[in-house]
Amino acid sequence: MNDSFFRNIGQLIKHQRKKQQIKQDDLAIGICTSSYLSRIENGLVVADKAIYEMLLQRLNIDLHQHTENQEQINEQLELIWEKIILHRPLTSKEYEKIIAYPKTEYIDEIQLKYAIVLCRYFLFDNKMMEAEKLLEKIMPFIDWESNRITQMYILTIGNYYLKTELYAELINMNQQFDVEQYYKNGKSFEHAYCLYNLAFAYNREYQNQEALNYIEAASNVFTHYYAPLFQLNLYLMNAVILNSLYQFEKAIKEYEASLDLVEHVVDLQTPNQMSSIYNNLGYCYECQELFEQAIENYEKSLIFECQSLTVVNYIRTLYRHNNLEKMKQMIECFKDLSFQKRHEKYQFEVLSFISNEKIEQLSLKALEEKTLCYFEQQKYYSLILFYAPLFAELYRTLLAYKQASNCYERAFMASEKVRVIMSS
Repeated sequence: MNDSFFRNIGQLIKHQRKKQQIKQDDLAIGICTSSYLSRIENGLVVADKAIYEMLLQRLNIDLHQHTENQEQINEQLELIWEKIILHRPLTSKEYEKIIAYPKTEYIDEIQLKYAIVLCRYFLFDNKMMEAEKLLEKIMPFIDWESNRITQMYILTIGNYYLKTELYAELINMNQQFDVEQYYKNGKSFEHAYCLYNLAFAYNREYQNQEALNYIEAASNVFTHYYAPLFQLNLYLMNAVILNSLYQFEKAIKEYEASLDLVEHVVDLQTPNQMSSIYNNLGYCYECQELFEQAIENYEKSLIFECQSLTVVNYIRTLYRHNNLEKMKQMIECFKDLSFQKRHEKYQFEVLSFISNEKIEQLSLKALEEKTLCYFEQQKYYSLILFYAPLFAELYRTLLAYKQASNCYERAFMASEKVRVIMSS
């Protein structure tokens, strides 16, 4: 039993005393002073175990039984938590346990753990509104001490930031609190998971060397823990970062390692996983302007699963490879596809637009403003660097040189922002 446990007991004493309408003087008499009881109840002091036992006995609560119940609940929550972060399905009883977690008028460590586990489950199940509401309630109670609650909170809020694309928020949190320090004496897998989340965020914010440092650290910490899905994510994240650093040969080796892992782990052989791997591999070849290899891998990806991102990447590469006839066929084939992200939808609109025989300046201007403004707002610099010059060339064919110049300027500004970020 640690100090945190007894501070929680102090909260329990305060809650039960008020519930039973007992004054502090009456409860404390013969045990301690009322002022000392007040400090116990408010967590300002940790008393001897005997004092807690006597106070609880007077409130008809057995400390031993209460401790056993808390330990049992804590053990169950830890098992559920681990299954969630390892992406393993919960049983119906486990699901019911976290959904119907007991709510009391006071917040102790078990209450916080319930709330964090439930929040992490909501994120796993993509119930973002429910997760956000819980996070708002949890945040004020995080003390940023080296304890279990802080560790679980960091992984949960980190996952939320990644899912909502708030990468800068995760980086800011790391810079403020140095989140890795909270796992030095914690579980190695969760330490690795924390480092992976940071690598993901730094990569999306174009701080690729920092991202590489974190993903390498995650791989080192993760050694000897059997969690094939996480190992796969490490391979893929490492490959994405290496690709961003133009270390293409190393990136391809990571993709090959991921395919080898999937081949040997049946549970990973899902259409979604296979599609994602080949899509990423295709993008690696596209970045090298090896368009035939890129197209081959995008087509493999689409055989496994029709992901909207792959569709956009495939059509864009057909355009870059000057295979305009196939490009038009694919645009017609996927015209009714529901795109998951707005940037995918906008890219498809642009690629569909340029496949037309006749291009009107007013329509081009409207599409340019809608597309590039959104890319700039979301800091999709790589997309700006591709589509801004494309718009410029379209304007040039219409002899609209001023508009073309503006597009080239937008591309230049995007490249400067990337240069500043990567050199800082």
